[in-house]
Amino acid sequence: RTAGNPTTGYMWTQVSPSTLESADSEYIVNKHPEGMTGVGGCWMWQFNTNKAANYMISFVYKRSWEESAIQRAEIEVKVTDP
Repeated sequence: RTAGNPTTGYMWTQVSPSTLESADSEYIVNKHPEGMTGVGGCWMWQFNTNKAANYMISFVYKRSWEESAIQRAEIEVKVTDP
């Protein structure tokens, strides 16, 4: 999971090549009062693999129309029983 708020235009994007197959990503909004907009939340990523190994996945948090990211994240995933 990575924290974010797509209402600002920023999105998390996977940038590292990986032998993990990206299966799905979903934005989950934090709990908030009804009618409140612009609320933050987190992105949840799911990947598929059929090989037990350690994987390093890199993401950047940026707007699609801008060159540079404002944040980077590296997440290590250990698959023991695919």
